[in-house]
Amino acid sequence: VIPELHLSETPWIANREWTLCPWAPNLVRGVFTNPDADKRLNVWMYSDTQIENYVNMYDSFGFSGCQLMETVANYSILGSKEAFRGRLKTFARSLKKNGQDVSLWVWAAQFNDYGWTDPSVTYTPAKGKTAFEDPAVRATFEKYYNGYAEMAPYVDMLITHFYDPGSLEDRADVFKYMHLVLDKFKSKNPNMKMGVDLWASSSHSEYMQQLIDNGFGDAVLLESSIPHSYPAGKREELHRQAKQHNIKMGVWGWYTAEMETDQLPTMYVNTKVLKHFYQQIKDGVDKIQPISYWSEMEAYHLNNIFTMYSSAQLLWNPNRDPDEILREISEGIWGARNGPAITEALKLIQQFSSIEDAET
Repeated sequence: VIPELHLSETPWIANREWTLCPWAPNLVRGVFTNPDADKRLNVWMYSDTQIENYVNMYDSFGFSGCQLMETVANYSILGSKEAFRGRLKTFARSLKKNGQDVSLWVWAAQFNDYGWTDPSVTYTPAKGKTAFEDPAVRATFEKYYNGYAEMAPYVDMLITHFYDPGSLEDRADVFKYMHLVLDKFKSKNPNMKMGVDLWASSSHSEYMQQLIDNGFGDAVLLESSIPHSYPAGKREELHRQAKQHNIKMGVWGWYTAEMETDQLPTMYVNTKVLKHFYQQIKDGVDKIQPISYWSEMEAYHLNNIFTMYSSAQLLWNPNRDPDEILREISEGIWGARNGPAITEALKLIQQFSSIEDAET
């Protein structure tokens, strides 16, 4: 039982989402499978009741929505596109029932990787044709975009991944296909918004201008939370440009709450890291062009709920004491007798795993 939340009357970030990563604990980047991985952490094997309980838990933490992800990585785990999408729909229905918003992130030009092999996929156009004009390339995108669009009735915001580098060489083709996937969603859900995550691009300002020039000026631009993506002054420059063009800003949190479990299945407790970063953003670029959306990666599932609870609390009020937050959730789960011991264990993990303490 989580105690009554000590939340600000008005949250700092209006839209606060937990990102449900689509990979499973036993798969390591599609390279090999670990048969000893704990399957209790695999949310894609959850029953409908477990999913509903899991969704409700994140609501109780203080999140306002969830960012679902569709990638080819999980097609191979569950055996088909249809099986994985069925699980996504179950999550989406539970989220809507709970009152949470639903965003859908799609890797919109990555259809053949991480254990999923589709021989029909092609990205290279015939000589004299663009990738958007070529029938074979167009058939590839139509096939997967039609599948993505099945989620449209549940989705409040569609998020595309930067320009999906490595799959299409021409930026003009990239933006035309971005319009195509957006049109497919809008035809089924006209009120849906669009977001674009910047990932770790070093040319954020240039890309923002390209989005505007190609008709995506109303998209929410999601900057990366990875600090080294922004040399000194670059994040401020991005926000000043966004303010100039009246672009809505958000944060796509990646590697701040934890690492991806398909690379390094290690438990992280990053409450202090999150507190430091959130406060830095609130006192800095948020004053230039405010941030209305923030997501944090939830990849290690149940083993990461201590950090995710901290994230939800700090997105409400970044002034909160990180030690108090950890104590709150520890005692909420383990009780007043055993909670203090769990809190000390979490602090020990935090001390030896967090970026902030490592640098100190």
